[in-house]
Amino acid sequence: MTARRMLPATVLVPHGRWPLELRLTHQGTVIIAACRPVPHPAGLSLRELEVLAELSAGRTNHEIAARLFVSSRTVATHIEHILAKLDVPNRAAAASHAGAWGLEPSG
Repeated sequence: MTARRMLPATVLVPHGRWPLELRLTHQGTVIIAACRPVPHPAGLSLRELEVLAELSAGRTNHEIAARLFVSSRTVATHIEHILAKLDVPNRAAAASHAGAWGLEPSG
């Protein structure tokens, strides 16, 4: 389950060919949502962003593989690439980047 965010909030969601930035703000009693495609952060591919989003949700390689319809080994390879591109030593540090970006699993 995703934690509730205070508004304004910006969430990055892997979708289609580009990550989408979803910005939620209050305007009076109405919540305004603005959505736009953004460049891939840290040079991560869309698939790597999807894996990172799932990883940041605390899922195991096996769980990520099942959700993304790939093998656990493919997920492990993506995670190796993510750690190298972010220049971080472990999954927790990578998840920290995801949290700072507001990266959320799609679906």
